Amino acid sequence: MFETGRMVPKLSRNEAIGNFVDRRVRDQFRDFFRSNRISEGLGNPVRVNRRAYAASEASFTVPDSRVGNVAFDVTLTQKTLSTKQIIGFFRSDFQPEAVVIVRPSQLGPNHTYIITKPLGR
Repeated sequence: MFETGRMVPKLSRNEAIGNFVDRRVRDQFRDFFRSNRISEGLGNPVRVNRRAYAASEASFTVPDSRVGNVAFDVTLTQKTLSTKQIIGFFRSDFQPEAVVIVRPSQLGPNHTYIITKPLGR
């Protein structure tokens, strides 16, 4: 889509593609939950694109989706326990036990993996 001009970058090609993917992923999460009659949003164990606050640090992160105590992050880049966003998820008040990373399979092996909460946190 970028190559055919149907995607206009504000800053860069990667930003345009990333923003497009984020919107599509969140729409697909919402459609999936809606079609399965699962309520999503504040006050529910399932949330899509909602802030996860860390009150003690006056900060927040935004997982693509949360289901119970698991965060889901659909991304084009590989992430690890030392990635700022992943650190933010684990420091948030909702205290996920794990973060599921989902990357396009076209990027190669290990496109879906789980980062578990570090011991002692």
